[in-house]
Amino acid sequence: SVKPVVTAKGHVKLHGTNALITYTPSEGIQSGKRSSLIGKEALTAHFMFNQFVQITQKEELTNILDSLWKEYCVEGEQITLYGEWAGKKIQKGVGISLIPKSFFVFDCKKTNLETDESEWIDIEILRFPSIPNMYNINEFPTFSVEIDFNNPALIQNRLIEITNQVEYDCPVARKLLGDTDEELVGEGVVWRFFWQDQKYIFKVK
Repeated sequence: SVKPVVTAKGHVKLHGTNALITYTPSEGIQSGKRSSLIGKEALTAHFMFNQFVQITQKEELTNILDSLWKEYCVEGEQITLYGEWAGKKIQKGVGISLIPKSFFVFDCKKTNLETDESEWIDIEILRFPSIPNMYNINEFPTFSVEIDFNNPALIQNRLIEITNQVEYDCPVARKLLGDTDEELVGEGVVWRFFWQDQKYIFKVK
């Protein structure tokens, strides 16, 4: 059978820790990590991410998520921003370890709290000018490749080439730190594509 030919978009893989902010009008904002929410009072949790969400930027984040909720959700649904919390004292040995702790958003989803049905929301153009140290991963260099699953070997060298380029000089750290003599090692690339309304993600590092 003939396999699909897809266009995959690549973002710089950030070496930090997975984080999320979720919102409903009744509950307000809550932060979380990959698999669980964080109690609102645990302010130092998750490398201080909860303090960023519940104290430092609470008002601005609430405004942003409330306007996203109003645009995309109905009663009984919640909206979630997913990203990487990265920077000083989170991980070592990469270029972004030199930046202040920052939240890089890469996905958004709405979920029906009763049925658990969810839908991805395209936030490629969403920006956070009112929040220092919060970015959309699409503000940084991205990559695009066509993958023919009938002959995936065709793209392998290109994927390796892009990965090596990012490892040698992380485009995110470079954009944020500018002209520094420090070595800004990158970690790799996360690739995403849709096929038959499903999102697929793979990493090359």
